[in-house]
Amino acid sequence: MQKDIEKKRGTLDKWMDFIERVGNALPDPVSLFIILAVIVVVLSAIFGSMGMSAVHPGTGKTITVVNLLTKDGFRQMYSKAVNNFASFAPLGMVLVCVIGAAAAEKSGFLVALMQRVMRGAKCGCSLWLHC
Repeated sequence: MQKDIEKKRGTLDKWMDFIERVGNALPDPVSLFIILAVIVVVLSAIFGSMGMSAVHPGTGKTITVVNLLTKDGFRQMYSKAVNNFASFAPLGMVLVCVIGAAAAEKSGFLVALMQRVMRGAKCGCSLWLHC
């Protein structure tokens, strides 16, 4: 019986199951952000000590890697943090969308909206949806 069910599952169902497993294995976004920030700081120390540099394709200016694990590196991270976030244009829109989504979720609006929208929908009875 189980093998028959597995045979009936399409490629899309298997792909969605894979995406769900991978997504569930990821840590929460705050932890992910902190982990990636630590990786960037460690890589800056490694590449900075090697004297790595790159040429900016638009200006032709040589950019050298700054070791962020030094005293000056920490000072640079903290002194430029506000400017980095303020000058990042999409950040304002992202913050507005996140705050709006959080307010809609906490107020129950999203649940009510989905119930209203899905009220007339017919169930396709795929294997991952229990009707």
